[in-house]
Amino acid sequence: MMCQQPVVTPAKAAYGSMPEPPGLKRETSSCRSEILSMVQSVSHRPTPHEIEHHLIERYDRNTIRSCLRCLIEEEVLAYACLHGRQVIEPSMDRSARISPHISLAPENRSPCSEGITVFLRHGSAFGTGQHPTTRLALSRLDDLFFCHPHAEPHRIWRVLDIGTGSGVLAVAALKLGALSATGLDIDPCALYEAAENAAINGVAERITIANQPLESLGTTYHLILANLRTPSLYAILPDLKRLCALEGYLILSGIHSDELDPLVSQYTSHSFQPLGAQHEDGWSAVSFRYLPSG
Repeated sequence: MMCQQPVVTPAKAAYGSMPEPPGLKRETSSCRSEILSMVQSVSHRPTPHEIEHHLIERYDRNTIRSCLRCLIEEEVLAYACLHGRQVIEPSMDRSARISPHISLAPENRSPCSEGITVFLRHGSAFGTGQHPTTRLALSRLDDLFFCHPHAEPHRIWRVLDIGTGSGVLAVAALKLGALSATGLDIDPCALYEAAENAAINGVAERITIANQPLESLGTTYHLILANLRTPSLYAILPDLKRLCALEGYLILSGIHSDELDPLVSQYTSHSFQPLGAQHEDGWSAVSFRYLPSG
């Protein structure tokens, strides 16, 4: 059964055009920022009640509800139905610049004027740009293609995206200039949605989406992407050494910032040389180049 989104009615302005007191304006701005930070940062989609409970010690109930209502009316946030609960998530009805050369947009929007635009159909698979780990991985991808002189697009022929989710990372790599990609996932919804998003972006013929174990892969890849939890990133290290082409590139995301240094040390000890890292809201992503000695 499909969930009906609630009808949101515009709030009536009190006192006509009376200017908002400076103190109230600052409080409203601060409250909006905290709501946005919470919705974008948490690993699950919060309910309106959870947002209110999180902020009630700093703002009064009417301010919280008013700010949340305005963010929804402005299409910055949106209602969604998840497992029978009404939750709040970043709106998929507007384009978003993720990095200098990469934007995400709903499938019915026009492409952004600069760089590439990855169009996404709203679904349940992870990787719609709503979570910092996706944005960080895309930023590292942008940095790799445009800031590292040895990473010319014509040298990045084959891409492997482990835990592809919506397919956003693999699709972005293809639109930046990679020749072909393979996206792996064990979630049937992700496999379907990644294939749909590849078709929407016109790269379906250059990407393979599959539920396939890493150990079954026999080729090497010039770029490997993995947005996974840290324990999984440790576990797949032997496979990544086998699958990464000589002088190939690796982008890892899904890392809690306090887990980054030990992970980088472990990968560095296996001939992956770090190229740089980025951080957002307690999460980190890092890129490497595979340079085995001898």
